[in-house]
Amino acid sequence: MTTSTMTHSEQSCLTCNGRWWWDASHEHAIRRLGKKGSFWCPYCGESMHFPHGKSREQIQRERAEAAERRLVSERAMHDQTRADRDHKEAQRRAEKAAKTRIKNRIGNGVCPCCNRTFKDLASHMKCKHPEYASDDH
Repeated sequence: MTTSTMTHSEQSCLTCNGRWWWDASHEHAIRRLGKKGSFWCPYCGESMHFPHGKSREQIQRERAEAAERRLVSERAMHDQTRADRDHKEAQRRAEKAAKTRIKNRIGNGVCPCCNRTFKDLASHMKCKHPEYASDDH
């Protein structure tokens, strides 16, 4: 009786990190086919192939570098969004403060048009600045 020894090759999915083993001759046949020799991860179904001239480590390194570039890009977009939000919030606070200052001045009888103080600001506005309160603004 003859016994043959099969050599197995361990594979792992670059997407889900699932691991499986197959016969080394099977891997060799798939590698020869290049892109035409696609295979699928038995765990997540991700389609893969062995590109000509690239080792598994090179592929993993390239994917890691691409992921790092995406992360840097998304962080930059996040930082820009945060800066835009902070700018808009500062603008809103400044406008609210200006409005409050104007309301306080008017409440104290200071005319918003000529900056003079009046005991009866309402009658002054009606007589001297009728266009200020009109609906044309």
